Amino acid sequence: MTLKKLCKALNWQGKGIRRWKDFIEELQFVVAVGEDALRELEAEDAARNLIKKHISVASADEIKAAVERSPLGAGIQVLPCDRRYQILNSEGWGGALDYTGIDRIRYISEFFDCDNFALALAVVCAMKFHINSVGICLDFSGGHAYAILPVRQPDGSIEIVILEPQNDKYIISLGGMYQGKFGIAIFA
Repeated sequence: MTLKKLCKALNWQGKGIRRWKDFIEELQFVVAVGEDALRELEAEDAARNLIKKHISVASADEIKAAVERSPLGAGIQVLPCDRRYQILNSEGWGGALDYTGIDRIRYISEFFDCDNFALALAVVCAMKFHINSVGICLDFSGGHAYAILPVRQPDGSIEIVILEPQNDKYIISLGGMYQGKFGIAIFA
């Protein structure tokens, strides 16, 4: 049966074909949205499965000591909000960062700038994976905000890594905006 005959049988005279075309377009839109949502769920599930393999727990004292041993040293005051933190090794952090997409958000001076990027990374990791160990470092000496990640090493120790969440780049040495001489790191 053709679409025209179906419309006639349903008494959809004149505008019947247009109604069916509109319905088909809406249905195609719903299917496309559903496919996008399914891809997003699959990506989140894959990231969650990867993270599960690389997660461990650390105390607030362990994280604080790791920051003090790091190049940031005693210049950054550590403010933990929890007693225990779920942390990842480098492979786990790689999976989490790939998933978040924070580095693809547009920078807008004063409205979505460095501090917002660091906060967004912390929130997405906590919300999606219950990883509460993304530190938000407000580096007053460098005039910048960035993320610091406690990374579980193969020997069980914790190393602090500085991450620029605007581009997912690891900061290898201090200098410029990454002074670490005076500031605070909040682990929420």
